[in-house]
Amino acid sequence: MIFPRLIALAERAWHKSPWEALDPKKGKAAQEKEWSSFAHTLGHKELNRLESLHIPYHIPAPGARVTGDGLLDLKSCYPGLPMSYSLDGGESWQAYSEQFDVTAYDEVLVRC
Repeated sequence: MIFPRLIALAERAWHKSPWEALDPKKGKAAQEKEWSSFAHTLGHKELNRLESLHIPYHIPAPGARVTGDGLLDLKSCYPGLPMSYSLDGGESWQAYSEQFDVTAYDEVLVRC
């Protein structure tokens, strides 16, 4: 799927950021701030627009880890995307809102 990659390519092609002229060490914080802004816009606005135009797009699966306490922690690369999990092999899905204990389950499926 070419979207949302094409949106990112277009953004970089015609927008020169101030951090690009800085020393790599000094520009890192500005680069991370700009990425956060771009990802927020993509997650809250652009993906909805692609959806309304019936343009297929790909978003990566959320990052998932089980903490030392046995809690499931999910992170999405784009803010604003709803994440869900299944504890029964994909038969049913629940919205993810906060960490919860998964020590009693052999398999947990996650998706955006």
